[in-house]
Amino acid sequence: MSHYNEYTFEVKEVMFQEGLPQFSSGHVKAARKFVMSCRNAEEFALRMLGKFYAESVSPSPYLPAPYPFVPATSDNWGQLNMVARAFTILPISACMFQMSYLNVDEDEETELVTDPTNMLQMGQYFDRSVDGDDSESKCVVTIQYEENPCDCIKFHVNNAEWVPHENIYPGTCISVERNPAYEMFTLPNGGLIWEGIPIDDAALKPDSYAYKVIPKADIIVHWHNVPVNRLCQIENHLMKYRGGVNDLPWGDMLSCDYVDPETPVNPYSDECSEDTLCKEYEPETILFVDWQEDRSQRTDGFGGMRIGNPFDNRNTTTLKLNFKQKRIYVPANLTDAYTENDVCVIAGWNHLFLDREKGVDLWLRVLVAATGDPIFPLINFSDIFYPAFV
Repeated sequence: MSHYNEYTFEVKEVMFQEGLPQFSSGHVKAARKFVMSCRNAEEFALRMLGKFYAESVSPSPYLPAPYPFVPATSDNWGQLNMVARAFTILPISACMFQMSYLNVDEDEETELVTDPTNMLQMGQYFDRSVDGDDSESKCVVTIQYEENPCDCIKFHVNNAEWVPHENIYPGTCISVERNPAYEMFTLPNGGLIWEGIPIDDAALKPDSYAYKVIPKADIIVHWHNVPVNRLCQIENHLMKYRGGVNDLPWGDMLSCDYVDPETPVNPYSDECSEDTLCKEYEPETILFVDWQEDRSQRTDGFGGMRIGNPFDNRNTTTLKLNFKQKRIYVPANLTDAYTENDVCVIAGWNHLFLDREKGVDLWLRVLVAATGDPIFPLINFSDIFYPAFV
């Protein structure tokens, strides 16, 4: 039953009715029960939640264990995608208490139980059955599963490892939501004329106003399982992206469920087709605004920082990165200025409507005259979810 490695104690799954998935109100959940020695119960539960740390294990947090633990076959490939999100521990042995651990005799060499909330002490209390034999007291650990919040991640059952997208920091994962937005853009009157009016009188007057709705989108990326003890470094890493736009096609991990890093797929195409699946966002169409921490998704139950041990804090959190998309599709047949080998232009944040008295519906890239730089700085977004920790 090992999922995350290396525990050597015996674990036995027991079948109960609640182990089957239950679907209600648009969500699915399930629970599985396991019997083991009480002294190993907490470690097992924390391993399933991805919260157990050992000296032989990387300090980066693990992702929660998937449901079920068995590999997918031709018979069960369509099972629901859930991960461990909560647990309970219940002692079940009839006689399991070593009363000697409660003995207050000063001559007693046994380490006494003084705090019933301390699992290390209670592990001694539940160590052996009272009749003196070698049988260990048993506990039932219930692991509760909920839907996996993450995209772009795959669990390899052969080596019990999560494989994220190659540009997402290991041990973390993302999910994406997209909300519609728009901009009311005031068109320059110099490039507009009235239809059906003689050309000498067709130009709009200077005090006339014409508007165009520019479709936009608010893209929120939820970055899950981010280690709290790395927040300072991660926030410093994100700081350099604020106010910048993507310099290259980017975002395949935001639109695809999973991309295998061993066989990467780059569906970006220079063709004018709008129906390419999993298409990356064109350069300069995505603006990174800022981020916030989603406190409702933070785990604060696994200790705080101890001086001298930077990896003691096992807590994780979810960051919400806010992007804005501005993508103006310009047909390729308007003017030769828009085409290069019949490739159409996608206007973005550094493009404005051409303000000329006579012309066509042109969106051209603009630069700051003094520096020659675009209005919004160009930044490579490829490692925005993969900070280079020292």
